Amino acid sequence: MTSVCGHVMSLDFSSKYNNWDAVDPMELFTAQTVQKEATPKLHIVDHLQAEGRNVSCLVLWLDCDREGENICFEVIDAVNAVNRISEDHIFRAKFSAITDVDIKRAYNNL
Repeated sequence: MTSVCGHVMSLDFSSKYNNWDAVDPMELFTAQTVQKEATPKLHIVDHLQAEGRNVSCLVLWLDCDREGENICFEVIDAVNAVNRISEDHIFRAKFSAITDVDIKRAYNNL
C-alpha cells in the first residue's frame, strides 16, 4: 500500500517553446507536448514502479472527481510500465467522505 501526492505527471510544451516572447501563440495549438513527472524530486514514478512491480491487482482510492480519475490513470500507467495489470484486476474505490461508513461501503463495492 502506498500513496501519491497530487498528480504523478504533468504535461508541458517541448523546450522549443520555453521562451514565450519568441513563440507565435498560434503555434501552441499544434505544438508537440511532453509528459513529465510532476514533482521529480519526490521520485513518485520510481516509487510506484517499485511498489507495483510484483502486485497482482491495483485498488485505487483517490478523490471521485475528474482530477482524481486522471491521477488514477497516471498511477495505472506508472505501474503498467513495469507490470502489466489486466483491467479486470484494477479496482476503483468510490467514496465521498472519509468516514467509517463510506470507507467500508467503498471497500465492499470494489
